[in-house]
Amino acid sequence: MSSLIGKQSNDEWVDAGRTWGIISWVLLASGLLLGSWWAYTILGWGGFWFWRPRRKCSFYALAGSNCIYSFHHGAETPRDVPNVNIVLINVAFALALYGMFMNRGGPVPSVHSFGASDLGLVFLSFLAAGILIPFLIFFWRFNSLKSAQSLDSMLSREAAFLMNNLLFLGIAFVTLWGTVYPLISKLGSGEEITVARPFYDQVNGPLMLLLILLMGIGPLIPWRQANLASIKSALLFPTIVGIIVIILLAVCGIQKAIPLIGFGLCSTVLTGILTEWVRGTKARHRSSQEILSYSVRETSSC
Repeated sequence: MSSLIGKQSNDEWVDAGRTWGIISWVLLASGLLLGSWWAYTILGWGGFWFWRPRRKCSFYALAGSNCIYSFHHGAETPRDVPNVNIVLINVAFALALYGMFMNRGGPVPSVHSFGASDLGLVFLSFLAAGILIPFLIFFWRFNSLKSAQSLDSMLSREAAFLMNNLLFLGIAFVTLWGTVYPLISKLGSGEEITVARPFYDQVNGPLMLLLILLMGIGPLIPWRQANLASIKSALLFPTIVGIIVIILLAVCGIQKAIPLIGFGLCSTVLTGILTEWVRGTKARHRSSQEILSYSVRETSSC
């Protein structure tokens, strides 16, 4: 927002945004994982707390942060950053404010809220301002934010990032809808209809499997434009590894389809990422004649 208000046209905000975005993502993801572990092992609920209404709020902002970082991954100047990323930054900030309102404002009864008070209206007003002001600034500076880059092909790494972000946002808003639906049903019919874990498992489960698949395919696809032959060649070895893992797990006694598919996709993703990392390290070492350890370090930092 400061770069928009100050009409900055240099690329400093892209680098700073990437750095601070990674820091905030790591802190938020760590808190989410630690909270899950605490609820599972200390409280003994027998399950992770992602689908509890007051525990899902940090997940919304995490999904938005994932989208922001993936769009920043290939950007070196403000002109390379698509306009939708500015929108995603605003959306992620609004979702973080919504989480504060949900936890402390009192729309859902909670020991974390401030009881029967008027602070809910204060949080709601802050949420409205946090949504309206950034978007007004965005539209005010829209003409100077037009990106020089466009999507050249649906068979490209950019397209894979786009689909990845759409899935992340889909999961976030499905979760958001499941959270607010009891409130909407109570306002509409006077009866509060509870949305439980099966809804999230049935809807978000397939979306997350697709997300894992794209995580493995995306890094293996070239920038700008690719062809089916190169994609098949890049995916052949990771796919074989994933199939072998599924067969081994089935032989070991795991019969449910979702765990088998999940472990197979995770194996494919991990193999694809490691294969791409090894290929990139070797190419850098051959082309620049660097010391191998330096090539490994530089490739890992990309």
